[in-house]
Amino acid sequence: METSDYISIIALLVSIGALVYQIYSNRNTIERDLYAAVFREYLMVRIPEGRNQLSIVDGRLHSQQLQQCLSDLRRDILYFKFNNTVFYKALNDIIINIDDLVVSINNEENERDIQSKLMEIDLLINGIYDEVSNVYVHGNR
Repeated sequence: METSDYISIIALLVSIGALVYQIYSNRNTIERDLYAAVFREYLMVRIPEGRNQLSIVDGRLHSQQLQQCLSDLRRDILYFKFNNTVFYKALNDIIINIDDLVVSINNEENERDIQSKLMEIDLLINGIYDEVSNVYVHGNR
């Protein structure tokens, strides 16, 4: 074999490596675009607005906007139930926990317990952001 044959083989291997990298990179870009499409509106607008609308009037928690937002989010993440089950389960569990807390607040009479549960809701909402960021930025889960 001549030197030009070795150079040709090396060029072929480099080309194959570049193709594999490009396919992997495109796949990641498509997945990131999908996450952005599903979550952008929720994370930037709907969840913060829903949380800001939580209020207690006459001892009852008014949470319709947040509950509707979470219900819609739960519907919109169904794709991930089949594509990324660990991520789906984590998000779904957080949404269910928030809903359970919202319902339990209406059964509370102690103001301190109500405020404590509202703080728990905030922590769980932060958990939604953490889960999405973890997958979107780091590709984990």
